Amino acid sequence: MINPAVFLLALLLGAGLLLVGRALVRPSTPDLSILLRPSTPASPTLPGSASGWEMRVGRWLAPRMLHPRLRLLVRPPLDDLKVLGRPVELWLTQKIVLAVIGLAAPTLVTAAAGLVGLSLPIAIPLVVALAAGVMLFLLPDWVVRDAATDARREFRHAAAIYIGWVAQARSAAGGPAESLERAAVVGQGWALTLINRALVRARYGTQSPWEVLAALGRDYQVSQLTDLGGIMSTAGAGASVYDTLVSKQQALLAAELTEEKARANERSERMDFPVVVLLITFVLLLGYPLLANIR
Repeated sequence: MINPAVFLLALLLGAGLLLVGRALVRPSTPDLSILLRPSTPASPTLPGSASGWEMRVGRWLAPRMLHPRLRLLVRPPLDDLKVLGRPVELWLTQKIVLAVIGLAAPTLVTAAAGLVGLSLPIAIPLVVALAAGVMLFLLPDWVVRDAATDARREFRHAAAIYIGWVAQARSAAGGPAESLERAAVVGQGWALTLINRALVRARYGTQSPWEVLAALGRDYQVSQLTDLGGIMSTAGAGASVYDTLVSKQQALLAAELTEEKARANERSERMDFPVVVLLITFVLLLGYPLLANIR
């Protein structure tokens, strides 16, 4: 039987490892110097703009870990990392460091057990090391995926608001390109800044603004920008698009409201489970003395 002190120590150690892992892989505020570059597919072997030991280790690991033969084991989420503005090298370093921490954690537990005079079977540290190593190795993927989902949701909301501003600029007798540019400088935030920089590149480049917006929507999986690009392309041919833009924004905001209500209901349902478990436990604690005294 495992000593309660050792069990408590292992539990605290596991919680500490999870907190450390969460702190290491928590995405920071999007780096606009990366996000605002021309939207081209990122290469997993290109060095990022970040510095420090994590990037140096990542640059050394990238050509070795991102080999085609290891694609099934290490597959970088390029689209999600691009949305967050995080280099692939940083993500790779975090995965390896966390996996090493997970594999080394049972050694600390075994050493702590030896200090209190207990000897654990060798199978326990091995199983715990394997489970902790795999879980912490996958932790950066889960965090990046969730953070990218939130970032895309924020981008879609900003795009819906931006469509309304484009409609207002268009109603003020602005041209298609002028309406897009005027609306992009109204608000703040990384999403609108990204749209504004894309339109600036279109002004001095060879593509039209609606083509750039459509490409931006495809790259970041924001269909609102793709639809806006299609609508404004017809405006360039002289069509009136004000009513279309207003209807589009209303539909998008209504869909977002429905999605928010669905997420709120889901969170409420998740809160019901702990309450039910607590009530069942309370009833069992009250009823146990009665059941134990029944002859």
